[in-house]
Amino acid sequence: MIAGLTIGLVVLMAATLPRNTPPQPSRAEASTVYTGPTDAEYEAQAAAVVGAFHRSYTTATTSDAKRTTAETALNGMLGLTVPVRYKDLHYGLAVSFTLMRDGLTQGNVVEVDSGWEKYQTFTAAYPWLLK
Repeated sequence: MIAGLTIGLVVLMAATLPRNTPPQPSRAEASTVYTGPTDAEYEAQAAAVVGAFHRSYTTATTSDAKRTTAETALNGMLGLTVPVRYKDLHYGLAVSFTLMRDGLTQGNVVEVDSGWEKYQTFTAAYPWLLK
């Protein structure tokens, strides 16, 4: 008898307690999910950042101006949303700008040169970055 009451109580509780399931989006919400920029949009945004960096960095006459230019480019790249196709490029450019910025801050020419070489590798592989 007690076993029957216990089973009945468990079944009743299971049927009436709320479930911990996340709410499902409506069809309207599901159709408006943001998927990020297209490849072409990213290419245009990245090219704007890299082009501005290249013009400023190659004409800068002081280490401080070069450091500021590298930091501005890094911040510009970090502000972009990246399509999966370009994640390695994006990461590589961020690393190269970071190496240049940090090397210039610390007076470490080897680090600056390493960042510049990485940057040149990416701009050679993706020539649209400098258009």
